[in-house]
Amino acid sequence: MDSSPIPAPPTGPALSSRAEDSAGSHDLDLVSRLEVIEAQPLARRADAYASLHDELAARLDADVTGRAARS
Repeated sequence: MDSSPIPAPPTGPALSSRAEDSAGSHDLDLVSRLEVIEAQPLARRADAYASLHDELAARLDADVTGRAARS
């Protein structure tokens, strides 16, 4: 049995700094929205999560469609 430690994932600039800034701001925006949703009463929370799901699904579909068109 090998007891060597599992290596850490590689670090470094995998994305351009502009892409990282954009991704980071989207992450913070999503976290902020989730915090707002979590603070709502249950019935409103369910509707808000459904709306967020629909928005994210549409963005994902648009990104996949855009990538397929560029290929």
